[in-house]
Amino acid sequence: MSEPGLSWKPAWGWRLDAALAAALAIGAFAYIAAAGQMHPAVWPLLVCNSVACAVLPARTVRPVIVALVTAAAAALPGLIGPAGIQSLPDVVIGLAFFVAYSLGTSTTVPVGLVCVAALIVGMQVGTVFNPFIEMIAVGPWLAGRVMASRRELTRRIEIRNSELADERERFASEAVRYERARIARELHDIVAHNVSAIVVQAGAGQRLADRDPDSAAEVFTAIAESAESARTEIDRLVELLSDPVPSSGEPDLTIVEELVQRAAATGLSVECRLAAEYRDLPGPARDVAYRVVQESLTNALKHAPGSAVQIDLSPVPVGLALRVVNTVSLAAGSGLESSGGGHGLLGMKERVIAWGGKFSAGPTPSGGWAVEAILPFRPEH
Repeated sequence: MSEPGLSWKPAWGWRLDAALAAALAIGAFAYIAAAGQMHPAVWPLLVCNSVACAVLPARTVRPVIVALVTAAAAALPGLIGPAGIQSLPDVVIGLAFFVAYSLGTSTTVPVGLVCVAALIVGMQVGTVFNPFIEMIAVGPWLAGRVMASRRELTRRIEIRNSELADERERFASEAVRYERARIARELHDIVAHNVSAIVVQAGAGQRLADRDPDSAAEVFTAIAESAESARTEIDRLVELLSDPVPSSGEPDLTIVEELVQRAAATGLSVECRLAAEYRDLPGPARDVAYRVVQESLTNALKHAPGSAVQIDLSPVPVGLALRVVNTVSLAAGSGLESSGGGHGLLGMKERVIAWGGKFSAGPTPSGGWAVEAILPFRPEH
């Protein structure tokens, strides 16, 4: 009979109801005894009052049954008792107050209205119409409905708070996963480029070691520079992750030129044209441009050793357009074609799109490969 979410257990429990009912029953006996009216005609009233008091502690778990028993206990004395009995103190009227409140907090509206009507009829039987009796029943029932609605609202708020807490935990977990993926991508770009350069240079050094020691020494110097570059970039990444305000800024024009020079040392014919507006890009956008150039040169080293690479960064209405094109490979395979996880192009695309730019990559009509990106001066989200 209870409406879902409206059942409740009062903080004081049934014990207080039992104490209240006992006090009312004892008080009625004491009043009648003191008035000298202890005669057989009064017993129906006393028995009915005692029954109503006995069921009161169950009002919070069986409100409908308690209401019907209370209504019957109120009506029977007026139906079977002699005239004048109704003027005796009737504890049922006091009990009806608490029973009506329980109906409001623990039952649906239709069931509650029927039970309240039964209480009113029971208390009005055999007496002159008294509007106070309606107030005794209807007022507490309305108060119980208001209290039930507040409790239901509180319950729903608690459920929503719990859902929000779960969503925050999931969001935090997703943020951690995304950050780990970003760090892994950064490390991949750094290590893959420099290791590819080292492998290519090491191969060239082995071939030159016997017939041209001086050139081999230069190659090994380039290898050392590539290794040092990798260490420096990894240190910079660690600094960016650990410092709220890193001391070193994002890649600028100088570090891009150094990247091109190291790529040229591996045998690539690299030409780089960077527009002056490159410096107008915000730090994060310059970092995106740097990583796109770095990954493009890495792919050229792995898949097109000895090819010519053209790097252009030119202004467009919304920002700067970056284009990296390499020709067909002019040398034997580098041995690195199958290395890596195949996520280089995807990583570049994610970086560019995350800044609000546009990205494309694919073969050129001449058989080479082109990577193109448009980087706005401000992120477009």
